[in-house]
Amino acid sequence: MLKLTPRTIILAASLSFLVGLLSPYINSWLSDTPIVATPIEPEQDRTPITTDAFTLRLLKAATVTQPQGNIVLAPDSLATVLRAMLPLASPEVEQALNGLQLPAEQQVSSAYHTEATYIFADSAAELTPDMPYVFDEPFSTNRPRAFSEINLRLQGSLGKDIGTPANGETISSSTNLLTFNGINITTHWKTPVNPADSRAAAFYNANGSLPQVLCMSVYTERYAECPQGSWKAAAIRLDRSPRALPETPDCYLIIIQPTGNPSAHPFAAGMTTEQFSAIRTALRESNRSCTTLLPRLDFATPPHNITPLLKALDIDPFFTSATPFSKLTSASPWPFTGAMQYCRVRMAESTKAAVDARPVPETEHTFDCNRPFIWCLMPLSSPHAPFAMGVVENL
Repeated sequence: MLKLTPRTIILAASLSFLVGLLSPYINSWLSDTPIVATPIEPEQDRTPITTDAFTLRLLKAATVTQPQGNIVLAPDSLATVLRAMLPLASPEVEQALNGLQLPAEQQVSSAYHTEATYIFADSAAELTPDMPYVFDEPFSTNRPRAFSEINLRLQGSLGKDIGTPANGETISSSTNLLTFNGINITTHWKTPVNPADSRAAAFYNANGSLPQVLCMSVYTERYAECPQGSWKAAAIRLDRSPRALPETPDCYLIIIQPTGNPSAHPFAAGMTTEQFSAIRTALRESNRSCTTLLPRLDFATPPHNITPLLKALDIDPFFTSATPFSKLTSASPWPFTGAMQYCRVRMAESTKAAVDARPVPETEHTFDCNRPFIWCLMPLSSPHAPFAMGVVENL
């Protein structure tokens, strides 16, 4: 029989007390259910708001390549892919990419989302080693294997709804280098959106039609208007992931509705970094809340070729050079092949459990998104590119 000394008893009692204090965290680790940490105000919310130049340049390019209709972009993942190509690029391509003024860092927020940023290169080109973020695929020697490997990676990152974007129609045996970026996000609202409050209402399409669409009633923490009357804006907070660190900033759905024009394209094409920063600053400083009547939206753009969009960014050496990525391979000629993008953005009502768990505050003001508007998903004060951004013209 083990004889317990006073020292052993004290040590056992101390350990028992410590285990008791840590039991919620131990249970969390064992059950894989994280403890929700109390948010800490991030540094970016205490500094002047700035906007990266790439985001507005990309939005303007999108209005050029798609002058009418809805636009859906994934600026953050696209910027990340382009930034990753800098170490691979020849001097002239590197200079062109630097001219885009890409954001220095990838976007970070507490919202639930998945992104994909991939560079795929033909393995037959004798690629430079020590490029771990470039995936070599047998485009020229074994396309079925390349299709399978790429599709599995993309489905693992963005979900199986993406399908099989790598196939005989999208990838040829002459593929040298292919980029892929994308976003998959569903807006889990901080304040739940009750399906019982959704109503059919008219939407004034830019093309002159007036369809009835289902509109949600969404509590909005921050609402602002242009002093000169050229825009209205709202910032709707998204819920935090249980795994988000305390200092990680919240994500918002930011809506900008131009006034006095049946289309939002001209405003999107002409918006400057200073103007976008000023709108977000007005929202951050606003103490006005409202109820936003927001159409239920579900953007699911299939994986598609965005090479025309990249060309509209005026990075000519990217496409004219015979060896744009000379640091990746010495093969020549070895031109850039193409770029693909996938966006899945879903804005819908909350689940019944969420609605039952949190009350919705009452508001005195209503913001009716019944005409074309610009939207983006990002932390309100972030200097980096939005996760997703677009223009709603016709529903």
